[in-house]
Amino acid sequence: MKVNQVDTCQCPPPGNHSQCCSDADRQPRRRLSADITPFGVYKFSRVAGSRYGPGYGLGGYMAPNRHLHKMNDAFVIPEGNEFGDEFYARNLPPEAAEIKRILGEINRYFHEDYAVSFTKNVAEFLDRMYFRSRWIGFDELPKRNNPPLPLIYISNHSGMAFPWDAIIFSSGLLKRAGYQLKDAARPLIYKALAETDYLNPYMMHNFWRKVGCIDATLDNFEAMMHSSLADLLIYPEGVGGISKGFDKRYKLQHFSLSFTRMAMKFKVDIIPVATINGEYINPYSYRIEEINKAIQKVIKLPFLPIGPMLGMLPASPWAFYFGMPAKLTYVMGEPIKIYEMTDADPDKISKGELRHITNQIQQKMQNHVHEAEAQYGKDPYHWDELIEMWRTNLDKLLYALPSGWPLLFAEHDRQYEQNKSVTLDYSNTGFASALTRNPDKAAYLLPFAGWIPLLKKAHLFS
Repeated sequence: MKVNQVDTCQCPPPGNHSQCCSDADRQPRRRLSADITPFGVYKFSRVAGSRYGPGYGLGGYMAPNRHLHKMNDAFVIPEGNEFGDEFYARNLPPEAAEIKRILGEINRYFHEDYAVSFTKNVAEFLDRMYFRSRWIGFDELPKRNNPPLPLIYISNHSGMAFPWDAIIFSSGLLKRAGYQLKDAARPLIYKALAETDYLNPYMMHNFWRKVGCIDATLDNFEAMMHSSLADLLIYPEGVGGISKGFDKRYKLQHFSLSFTRMAMKFKVDIIPVATINGEYINPYSYRIEEINKAIQKVIKLPFLPIGPMLGMLPASPWAFYFGMPAKLTYVMGEPIKIYEMTDADPDKISKGELRHITNQIQQKMQNHVHEAEAQYGKDPYHWDELIEMWRTNLDKLLYALPSGWPLLFAEHDRQYEQNKSVTLDYSNTGFASALTRNPDKAAYLLPFAGWIPLLKKAHLFS
């Protein structure tokens, strides 16, 4: 068996980790399950009887209580910048009938027409008028190397902000695929993200699932690897990536192992994408563990970014979802072909060998991010371009500014629910007219008092 060695892990091969793994790493494991989010956040919860054996879960396989703190009785997330010990194998993959059932459940709330409509009418407008994304290396989308099995896109997640980088990337990829889902990518997301209203954009009920996001359980992940419906998008840093703080911008945090094993098992390419300038959506924000622990006792926020934008929240309810107008830039790298890096049996490979391969991928990705940052990250906002854009589109400014986005989302949904056909009037007059049809969204524009109906709707303290 061949496994290429890299400097990022000091464990002597094959699978001897005495030099870099603690004794806790080798203790008996608790059974856990886990979910991913567009934020890159993993949720870990106890599983009473997993049919896959002890410790198995997507990104799970953790030492007892290592780097964990409780948010409530059923919600636990890892502290710091690592996940602890991670899942790398399981005994029994789902059978064909089970895969079919899982895929049906995954697509239960998904509306492809809604995803296309949102992309065309909302995401593209925000991109054009605010984020002005650049796409480097996407002249031709990558082809599946093992059709009809999906590709796995991975990217660095931008820190300390609502996931506008993921929203713009997913919708932009769908646009570049000619609005054909099979050439776009569906993100794996944290289950509670879809189930918690205030973690959906502007509390749009079931938004994430309607646009095609997938609850990131291990069964769902594997079932989607059997599907030709769409490629997949994963942010492998997890909570360490999204909450690392501005001082660690563009420094990749610990990668999970599960996406590596899936790519190995199904012999599919990994497509690395460097996301540049997303770190400036919420710049100069940092994590303070004491504050995070306190806020998690009240609401299910994985972390609270401490920085200048936090001061906007009391007077501006819409600022909970706010992001600065960073010029998002996506740079695609060369496909990573794990099946050429090792001839190991994915069902028998040791955790140490899988970690070596994952470290190689992370190092390739880190180099790619640094190179892309050096070329495209020197001017994260391009203010002259943005100001000129707004100057020539003054009649659309009410929707273009973040304070108008709650109404933009709501008016799109209202029209779609009425007749599945959306024709948005982006003018300031159209904004005023839409406000009369969505009066509840006025709360986002009310300083201080606007929080009262929004907090009540979100059931934050129930």
